[in-house]
Amino acid sequence: MIASTKKTLAVALTRPCQVTVRQSGDPHSIVSHSAKPVSTVALELIAPLSKDEAKETAARFVCGQSYFADAHVLFVLAARFDRAFWKYRNHPKAFGALLMDAADRAPQRTKPVRTAVQEERGATLVSVYAKDRPGLFYRLAAAISLAGGNIIDARIHTTLDAMALDNFLVQDSSGGPFGEDHRLKRLEAMVLGALEGEEPAIAQLEAKALPRPRASAFTIHPAVFIDPHASSRYTVVEVNARDRAALLSGLARALYEGRTAIHSAHIATYGERAVDVFYLTDIATGEKIDSATRLKSLQTRLLKAAGAAERAAA
Repeated sequence: MIASTKKTLAVALTRPCQVTVRQSGDPHSIVSHSAKPVSTVALELIAPLSKDEAKETAARFVCGQSYFADAHVLFVLAARFDRAFWKYRNHPKAFGALLMDAADRAPQRTKPVRTAVQEERGATLVSVYAKDRPGLFYRLAAAISLAGGNIIDARIHTTLDAMALDNFLVQDSSGGPFGEDHRLKRLEAMVLGALEGEEPAIAQLEAKALPRPRASAFTIHPAVFIDPHASSRYTVVEVNARDRAALLSGLARALYEGRTAIHSAHIATYGERAVDVFYLTDIATGEKIDSATRLKSLQTRLLKAAGAAERAAA
């Protein structure tokens, strides 16, 4: 295994050998070292390959370019998502990438939840990185609501190795960032409890489901659109409803009780209207849901959850 930067070259060996290093930019600077084997390395063997198998695999990695396939060492970057969802390190979405990196490097020393007040967005970003499991998104959304947060945007992703990276943009009841230390500590404690499997207090969530006073003048009829053909892998569901506290947790609970797994979610608010889109599969089979009976049942559950506030206020 070889790891390099602009200034250094590190080699991890499994047997003794002589290593010659030529510093970049200086053809005359050659330094030889006697390298001793290391007892352990960070990499683990996935599967042993014969010489011919290794050669064929290397050729596939470099699209059949034999010149590169004959190299002594090949580094292969394997994606953990179907596609990259952050581009720049300083972009707000990179916050989740940094959490993933820290947790993967030192899981015992890294909390699975981090918060960052983002004044320019008028909200607080709450990022959670944990092993995905049924009902996780519902419990996290409920925990944030019970802590007094209002989720105005959410992006959730599941890696190919079944880790959940969920990002919530949260405001307080006055529409500002969720920023006081004592409130952030309470939110963090609630989220950690959700990660440990604590069930949310349903009665408290239902009490939060009343519409906001300023929204009473607007008529927004709940609507649920389900398209089993929009994706080859997932059933896509869009919910339109009046924005309110605990709306997201109510919808997530309905999906959980409907035996679905949420692989991705995109939550947005437009004035008093909330538009939530979910990418789902069957929780038991992992396949997309296309049964007409099952889809009708999901639609009924979601309409009931989306209209809870209007019924409570009536």
